[in-house]
Amino acid sequence: MPIESITKLFKEKPSVSGIAVPGMPLGSPGMEINSHDSHSHDYEKYNILSFSKNGKIKKFDEISP
Repeated sequence: MPIESITKLFKEKPSVSGIAVPGMPLGSPGMEINSHDSHSHDYEKYNILSFSKNGKIKKFDEISP
């Protein structure tokens, strides 16, 4: 989970049970290929989803390279 999304969660305090990154997208924390800035094209855009106790899922954040 990107720290920016965690910070957003604590700052906005939405009424959700949690947030998740489905699918282990390339470039997400733990799925990095290379940390060198010149390889930023190796990362893909991905969404952070929020979920509620009643099963409602919606887009919470978007991470772009």
